Amino acid sequence: MDDDAHALGLGRLIANLQSLELMLRAYLALTSDDEEADGRRLIGKGVGDKVPEDPFTDYDSLRQVIRRYNAKVADPELSVSEDVVEIRDALAHGRISAWSPEFPLQLLTFAKPQDATVEITQLVTLTEEWFAEQRRHVFAQAQKVERARRQLG
Repeated sequence: MDDDAHALGLGRLIANLQSLELMLRAYLALTSDDEEADGRRLIGKGVGDKVPEDPFTDYDSLRQVIRRYNAKVADPELSVSEDVVEIRDALAHGRISAWSPEFPLQLLTFAKPQDATVEITQLVTLTEEWFAEQRRHVFAQAQKVERARRQLG
């Protein structure tokens, strides 16, 4: 793996995670009582404009959005796994490093400090295979949301 492959793997995974969140929010909008909560009211808006709070605009975290979706979806097989939050949080808050100038890099996450020590909670080698496996998993969750959306009619 080289720096271009790393950047491409990271970018694709982040794009998949963002797509999944948008799909979840769209499903919640479709199943809400607010008929205008479909994102159209955001068209043409800019910085400083105010819009109503709805599934697209609320401040809920990805975990909260998944839980709201899972509570609404009729078929339990279409529930989305919360472990995608761990992937997203690790990429957002973890430390990517290398002990040499070679690829692949490593991703480390840490627990909150206790008694002036910090526990390493995750150590992942960011290989092309790891990125591909994570993308497949996130895509599988997105497919569940799409199937749930189609069931709505």
